Amino acid sequence: AGRQSYAGARVDEAALRAVAAGHPGHPLATAALLRLADKLQREGKGAVAAYDAAAANDPGETRAGQALRWRARLYAGLLAQAQGDATAGRRLAEVAEAAGAPEALRGPAFLALARASLAAKDAAGARSWLDKMDRLLGPNHPWREEQRRLIASEPALRPSAPKAP
Repeated sequence: AGRQSYAGARVDEAALRAVAAGHPGHPLATAALLRLADKLQREGKGAVAAYDAAAANDPGETRAGQALRWRARLYAGLLAQAQGDATAGRRLAEVAEAAGAPEALRGPAFLALARASLAAKDAAGARSWLDKMDRLLGPNHPWREEQRRLIASEPALRPSAPKAP
């Protein structure tokens, strides 16, 4: 019954809220809340709180449910950053540094933190986030190419030429 109600909810706000309320602690509730947050974000409405609500629903230890929660946390952080919210750095760092978060979500958090450091004219901070990204995600993480493009686009992040003796 839960899957049918979720499938029938489409993007109707009341129906998505009803699915979430009817299935607390279930991945369907998290999915419904995440879908609602995405809808609100597309409409330019207060989506950070909606992403927070999706992240707060505990779907148990299912991989899918936990991945949805981490996605909600990432999107809340990215949206907070876009809005200039002072909590953005903390939100993104929680995703980036969490060993339990999927690498596919940790990478964008690290990159957003590095870009924010660059925007604040803090190349050392950006380099620190990129170095941490390599340490925590390993040398072949899925965001490697995006990381390389960022480094190539920003002279302050490029390795220095060796100094002459």
